Amino acid sequence: MYTYKGSILRFKFADKDLQKLYETGENRKFSYPADIIRRFIQRVEAIKAAETTDVLRKMRSHKFEKLKGCDNRFSMRINDQYRLEMTLEDEGGQIRLKIFVIRKISKHYE
Repeated sequence: MYTYKGSILRFKFADKDLQKLYETGENRKFSYPADIIRRFIQRVEAIKAAETTDVLRKMRSHKFEKLKGCDNRFSMRINDQYRLEMTLEDEGGQIRLKIFVIRKISKHYE
């Protein structure tokens, strides 16, 4: 699994099909509309560009938030219907360096 490096935040994909969707904009496993794929890539690029999670929280349209009832799961809104779900891990015990593990694209409230 390749770790993509941004400034302080890094990210990787838990699913190779999501990674391919990010890298190429297409994958036969997913049948998302083109707009959802475009926004998914934009959200991942926002993670890549962010220096801290506070930067993501300040992007109100992304609605980056911790999922209720989950210790280490977060979501970022793709649109009203879809969201990007991820976990946040420390890398090698370093408190300041965080890695987002992008888990899935899900329908909101499913």
